[in-house]
Amino acid sequence: MKKICFLIVLGCWFSLLVDDLIFVMGWIFLYGTVLYRYSKKFVWFLIWAGICLFLAVLDGQTPSPPKEGDYTIYQIKENYVFAHDRSVKVVVYGLSDAQFYDIIHLSEFEKVHSLQNISLFSFEDYLKEENIYYQANADATSLVQRQSTWKGTIYHYFSTKDPYWKMVLYGIYNDSLPELMSRLSLPILGLVMILEKRLRRWLHHRHLIYGISFLLLIVWGTLFVFTTSILRMACHRFSKILFTDWQAQFIFSCFIFFILMPEKATSFAFVLPNLMNLIYHLCPDSYCRFLMEKSVLCGLQYLYFQEVDFMILILFGVLRKGAGMFFLISWILLCFDLDLFAIWEPFLASIPKLSWTYDAGLLYILISIFILVAIYRSKKPLKKILYSFLLAGIPFALPYSDLCFRVTVFDIGQGDCTLITEPFHQSAVMIDCGQNLYRDNMEDIVLPYLRLKHIDHLDCLIITHEDFDHSGGLESLEKNIQIDKVIRLNEEKIPVEYPFYSLLADRKAKDENDQSIINYFSYDGVDYLWMGDASADVEEQLIQSYPNLKCTILKAGHHGSRTSSSFSFLDHIEPKIALISVGFENRYGHPDIEVLETMKILGISNLKTSEVGMIQIQSFHGLCIFQTGRNIFGIIQK
Repeated sequence: MKKICFLIVLGCWFSLLVDDLIFVMGWIFLYGTVLYRYSKKFVWFLIWAGICLFLAVLDGQTPSPPKEGDYTIYQIKENYVFAHDRSVKVVVYGLSDAQFYDIIHLSEFEKVHSLQNISLFSFEDYLKEENIYYQANADATSLVQRQSTWKGTIYHYFSTKDPYWKMVLYGIYNDSLPELMSRLSLPILGLVMILEKRLRRWLHHRHLIYGISFLLLIVWGTLFVFTTSILRMACHRFSKILFTDWQAQFIFSCFIFFILMPEKATSFAFVLPNLMNLIYHLCPDSYCRFLMEKSVLCGLQYLYFQEVDFMILILFGVLRKGAGMFFLISWILLCFDLDLFAIWEPFLASIPKLSWTYDAGLLYILISIFILVAIYRSKKPLKKILYSFLLAGIPFALPYSDLCFRVTVFDIGQGDCTLITEPFHQSAVMIDCGQNLYRDNMEDIVLPYLRLKHIDHLDCLIITHEDFDHSGGLESLEKNIQIDKVIRLNEEKIPVEYPFYSLLADRKAKDENDQSIINYFSYDGVDYLWMGDASADVEEQLIQSYPNLKCTILKAGHHGSRTSSSFSFLDHIEPKIALISVGFENRYGHPDIEVLETMKILGISNLKTSEVGMIQIQSFHGLCIFQTGRNIFGIIQK
């Protein structure tokens, strides 16, 4: 029975890792069949399915839209707060002096929407993990009542201290703090482990030791905030009080956590400690255990953060203990109004960063699982080491072993930016580098993506025309990455080996938009046409000059404006799919409803960045697929 329960918890954990309902239902049936075959009892299939459906309901509940009324602040961040009215949670901006349990009146709400670029951080996805889908603005006049509570008083006291205290007590990160400090996790966790180690020398009653730890974690969460890490450790310590068998502890702690925080089952703070726990108990010897732990730790950092800092990997245990001791001493010196942070911050800042970025995906996961199984099953230490080195080398080789031709349309709001890369890093071409008045699209989106893909230079940058939403990021790009050639004129040759042309160099143009460079390129039998902001007049000239012009994929002109994408033009070039780079709820009303209706009549599918996020098209020997920032996939028929 214990083994069946253990397998059920592992299966439930996996089901919470995916969001697709069809996949989850298929997984419930397939895994339930395996459990039935293993146990020979159909009741376990029913128990498994019932538990999965119960957790799916807990995890998949989307709250109803919030209504005007009073909301209570329950969590505070650097530039926003979380509030609820017992039925729905919202994120609130504009409060400069918020306190825990303040009651504020909110009347207007809108759905949370953020840019969605593959492999990059999405604030919208982060809020979904907190079960938050709506946002509101507030100010000092929104305050209805300032509650007088211990939690609020404590927060007010520490909010006047160094930002270090807000980070370690409340998880409120500040850009002024060293990056390494946030990666060492909350020092309270290290302190609990140090305390347990000391208590084992003085006490021989395990229930009392773990009871003290559990009580400390609950008091800490009550006074400050219940983070995922604290709740996970509290569940684990409580399970140690009730059970002596590690499998029973694992089953109980995971199940309780799934009930309390099902949306956090995929978080790094939950996944890493539990995988380490499984490795510790399932690996046959300490040698194998060490290799497995380091391999899994590296892999998870690539998956969650797209980067591994090897200095942290080597020194993590020492640094974490140091952080815990520093934290303890800081509490003592706080009584004398002394602050050790002036010493700790320079020390952490002095530790050199030795890191490697890698955008780990499904291929990396499959290869890693295969090699980890080989490490676990191998009997010879030398083979284990060789397999470990092979696994460690994958992130250094795979970025340069991409077999696909990729066309990536960034989600940068109301603007254009497209990256085109050949297999094996043969070339990288960018069309436009649109900028935004409220953020640096290049610094925040494009350059981080290029670093993840290890693209250290652009063979050329094509500026279709001089509008800010197409060319505004040029200066930012030139400061941060090598650009071999900047093309601003139709007559200039694009320096790649595959067919890549600027069409209609000689044309009649009535304004800057009509002077847009029109790009036509072809790869793997797929034809692409990028129209810039060219109008219907230029489209007509294009038809006349190139009567046989066809394309598979069209980048619609002028963000889907009614001035472009005429019926005759779309009917002539016969694209299978049209891509529209456009900002969410932009003031221009792009894309125009008439354009979308024309595409529908002609049977042309369309993808809008405002709805699907980044659009990435990949082709390999005739197979052409697309993926979006909101996890939409499809096959493009040629």
